[in-house]
Order: sequence, then C-alpha cells, then structure tokens
Amino acid sequence: MIPNTINDKGETVRHVVRDAILYASFGLIIVLIFIIQKKNYWKHAFGILLLVELTPLIQFYSQTFFFGIGIIQFEITALGLLIFHLALNKEVLRDTLDFIKTSETEKEENKEPQIESFQRKFASKDKNELERIVDENFLVTEAVEAARRLLKEK
Repeated sequence: MIPNTINDKGETVRHVVRDAILYASFGLIIVLIFIIQKKNYWKHAFGILLLVELTPLIQFYSQTFFFGIGIIQFEITALGLLIFHLALNKEVLRDTLDFIKTSETEKEENKEPQIESFQRKFASKDKNELERIVDENFLVTEAVEAARRLLKEK
C-alpha cells in the first residue's frame, strides 16, 4: 500500500502487507460502519470476524501465536479476544443459542405437514409396498414415518 522508497544506502525498500491482514481490515471496516450507524448487530459481525480470525484466513497483525494438534490450529490472541467479546456482550451468545433452538423447533414443526403429505401420496399403496418402504428405509425419514403410520391403520 505504501510506495517503494529508497533508503540512505540507495537500496529500494518495499512495504508489503499480507493479504490476510487486508481481509481483516476490510472486515473491521464493515464492523466500524455498523458501529457508526449505531446498528446493534455490529457485535454479531465482530464475533463472526473473530471466529474467522481463529483460522489463518485473516489476521489482525503479522505476528501470530497458534496452538493446536495436527492440522487443527487456533490463533491464541483471537481466541482471547473472542472470549472477551462474548463475556462483555452476552446477548451475542444468547441470540446465537436462541437462533439454534428456533431452527430446531421449526424443523420439528415442519415435519408433521410433510408426513401428512406423504400419507396422502402413499394412501393408494398396498400393504406390501408400505412394508418395503419401512424395511428398506431408502426414502426420507418423513416418508418412512408416513408409511409406518399407514401400516398401523391398515
């Protein structure tokens, strides 16, 4: 980003910024824009940025300290920043856990209409075909459950 310069000895000095640091700076700029706009989801964006910073994809600075086993490595400073961020902004963790619970509940709520739909489709099948669907278990779980329910009715 800085143009080449010539030092006192007449040597050309190049300044190089690693790509990982540039990517991190773009992420931090996005978080800063959210903060300036007073959007409360800057906390979530910064948390995501810190999670990505645990990997070698982005870095906030050129010196890194990794720990890990085999190919799995974590950046120690980013992990500390993430823990500190989550400790100060507990709503980020709470919102994330609520989102996970909500998506699991929605999945359970969506299963029943799918099972009923499969029951309507399988209503014309005879008992042998339904037993084959249940035994072979080659369809999605909702279809197998619908076949199981129809077998109980017949």
